[in-house]
Amino acid sequence: MGAYPSFDYRVGPQAPPGEQWALTVSTSLGILNWDILLYLPSGQYPTEGYGGRLERFEGWAYVHE
Repeated sequence: MGAYPSFDYRVGPQAPPGEQWALTVSTSLGILNWDILLYLPSGQYPTEGYGGRLERFEGWAYVHE
């Protein structure tokens, strides 16, 4: 993960509702872009949320801000 070394691990009450934990990786480019890569262990991703539209791929989702 050398290109995106910053990540956020949320567990317990800080995790999204219905999840035990979640992992997000900031993939922003430029000043006004807050895209993230999101992993939820349940694999249950909404089509929108987390600040944008979600695009699923494999077990992850990319959030387009």
